[in-house]
Amino acid sequence: ISVASPSADLDRSASGGAEPPGPSLTFSAVRSSEGTADPAVAWSRQFAQVVAEILAGARSPRQIAPWTTERVRDRIILLTQTLSPGHKPRIRRIVTSRPAALVVEMTVVLSFGPRSRALALRIEQLPGRRPAPGLPARPARWLCTEIEIG
Repeated sequence: ISVASPSADLDRSASGGAEPPGPSLTFSAVRSSEGTADPAVAWSRQFAQVVAEILAGARSPRQIAPWTTERVRDRIILLTQTLSPGHKPRIRRIVTSRPAALVVEMTVVLSFGPRSRALALRIEQLPGRRPAPGLPARPARWLCTEIEIG
């Protein structure tokens, strides 16, 4: 999948400590206008790239299972079947916002051949879990809780 410079502010050499565990979904830290890195936004942008690759058929939706709700996975599977079959999506633009400290919302503008569509995603940080009898510890992680297309 090709990316038309959706994030000119990415610092490819930096990495943050907020990367969730599991299969490799790496990211680079994004620098805000104040010059500070926001690893949550960077991770969200990388997540958007992975979603675009799934819509293109280059990845399996199962690869993002650790970072999505069942409802979001079902919606992505439906989108892969209905969005311009035969056209690979290309990311045109990503706009992110932080409505709360543990939430990233973004709009991803994708082109499918001659048509463009917008995806809206909401990603929330879940707190970690301490070990309990019969349950291992779980570090904090990001989870995509909503996806809509317009």
